[in-house]
Amino acid sequence: MIPNELYKYVAGERIDILLNGQIRFSQPSAWNDPFELRPFYEDHKHKNPFFELNRLGKLIKQIQESNEISKEEIEEYERERKRITKEDIYSFIHKNIIGLSLTEDKDNLLMWAHYAANHSGFVIEFDTNHNFFHNDNKHLFKVTCDESRPQVKTGEFASLITDLVGLIKEDKKIPQKYFNKISKVFRKSNDWEYEKEWRLITTTDKALNYNKFIDDMNVIHIGKDSELNRGFLGNDYIALLNIPLSAIKTIYCGKRMIQSTIRKLFFLTKYNQYYSHIKLLRAELDEKLYELNYKEVTDYDILKVAEFKYEHNRNKMSLKNKFDPFLRKYKNEINKYKKIKPVGNKV
Repeated sequence: MIPNELYKYVAGERIDILLNGQIRFSQPSAWNDPFELRPFYEDHKHKNPFFELNRLGKLIKQIQESNEISKEEIEEYERERKRITKEDIYSFIHKNIIGLSLTEDKDNLLMWAHYAANHSGFVIEFDTNHNFFHNDNKHLFKVTCDESRPQVKTGEFASLITDLVGLIKEDKKIPQKYFNKISKVFRKSNDWEYEKEWRLITTTDKALNYNKFIDDMNVIHIGKDSELNRGFLGNDYIALLNIPLSAIKTIYCGKRMIQSTIRKLFFLTKYNQYYSHIKLLRAELDEKLYELNYKEVTDYDILKVAEFKYEHNRNKMSLKNKFDPFLRKYKNEINKYKKIKPVGNKV
């Protein structure tokens, strides 16, 4: 059963998710577990990179010498040439699937450290009842954990992945029979169990900048091996999707988030019509336990004395205050965040 809320830990600079109304869906090679989507293939055989060249050379020589070649020999060559390997499958996955990692737990101290820049970032709370999580061009599922890697047969796994990608690309509902198969394959080791992870997957063609991804995939950057690898696999590609702001319920600021970032979030959620439904809370250390408590960010936490006085007496503002450069800067800051309109106006 899907929880009513899921959470995303991010660094402080990821305030751009809110400002732009866009969020990154990462390709599998950028996911945190290198084992994920790399099951054990019980029937896998490595392909000899020189087989095709050698066999093709022999076939050509045979034709030149006898002017004939058997049907069986051609079929054997074609079978080997077209045989799917685990490398082919992973390359297909990488080029076609992207995902957003979420969690059930907003209070995990390790995740605050690992994914929210040592408590200086923030956590976004999503309403999973929102249509964003339920339309047919995405699929949300719980990432299961196990002590052993999933075991598959090459052909069956290839069919599962290609069928899944095809259904999502065509905006078709994924049949129930796929759910168990997907959860068995998209799983991680028990070491990751503490993350209580959920993943929302879709296909690369749904990204706003899909054309850039295609361009990157067709260009090999000559240079260091790592650069060559990144260029070939498209790891530099940042897949962006519009995120409806109405799907966001709360922002939890980390205990170590700098005041200037909290201030930006405060003005955004207090004065901008697109963000005014979002609650803004800040983490505080529990006095006794290894726990975080959350309190609402208020005027008292953000405003300086003169700003606070202005905010609560703006209707009685004197002529002197109208020409006060400090208060003018404050008003300009309010207006700046009040006028922000997320890209695509996805509210």
